[in-house]
Amino acid sequence: MQLLAGLLFSGLFEPSASGQALGRRANWELSGFADVIYASTPDSTSSGHFRLGQVELDLTCRINERARSDLAIAYDGGAFGLSTMTIGFIITGRTEIYAGQFDVPFGLDFNFYSSPDRKLVSPPLVAVNTHELWNDIGLQFCTRWRDFGLVLFAVNSLAQAEVSVVPGGRVSYSPVDLFGLGGSIGVGVTDDAEAETILLGGDFQLSYKNLYLKGEYIKHTYKRTTDSKTTAGFYLQATVDVRPIFFCVRYGGLDSDVPGLDDLDRLTSGAGYRVIEEVELRGEYQLYISDWEEDLVLLQTVARF
Repeated sequence: MQLLAGLLFSGLFEPSASGQALGRRANWELSGFADVIYASTPDSTSSGHFRLGQVELDLTCRINERARSDLAIAYDGGAFGLSTMTIGFIITGRTEIYAGQFDVPFGLDFNFYSSPDRKLVSPPLVAVNTHELWNDIGLQFCTRWRDFGLVLFAVNSLAQAEVSVVPGGRVSYSPVDLFGLGGSIGVGVTDDAEAETILLGGDFQLSYKNLYLKGEYIKHTYKRTTDSKTTAGFYLQATVDVRPIFFCVRYGGLDSDVPGLDDLDRLTSGAGYRVIEEVELRGEYQLYISDWEEDLVLLQTVARF
């Protein structure tokens, strides 16, 4: 894959006479976001606690009209590290190619990994338990034709599976701005060219005035020499935005025969208030229909800068 990336991107950028000349030609943009979360379990005698959610600094360099590079440094597990780093090139007006580390474009939820974009505090159960909010290193090809979109990718791994490469893609159809359908696939291939793990998904989104609906179904199958294990699930989510207040509700289910992973059903409801532009206060209540998990209350302050 390293050789392929080198062939794809060699010769795309004009050499500069010096680093100072490159600095004059490039257009730099710095942005970021952060959130703080308070979590409490209503049925527990223990008190709640505060924690940092996401903290991310994003740097974009527009090298010229056709090339750009993006870099994100994010807080994760008590330390800062590289979240994304891509080099992108526009082949035509609606066709682009990227190399580097990125949020893998599988399904719909990858558009909402950052806390300002996700109006509920928590991600869907099925996204966490099938592809673990997929982020990896590889190549990505994106194009659009009329109402159709196509993304192809190849990355190193999928949910800790023992594979050598994971090719996949996503097809989307959006005849109008208010409606969209999508289908995604990722296949983990071993060194012996066998499919070790298969990830399939379908999604929709619909918006009308101040109402936004979306949903996904995801199925992850782990193939083994003796048997196979499957984790599958879905979620449906509705958001009503009556500025400066918004309301969200999501219902999701998870069914799995993987040891240590219980079947779950969860109803998540939340609301938020825009204090000022790019700063929001949010609250969320997680009600587990099954008895395996305790209900959870989350309060969040999130800001984009």
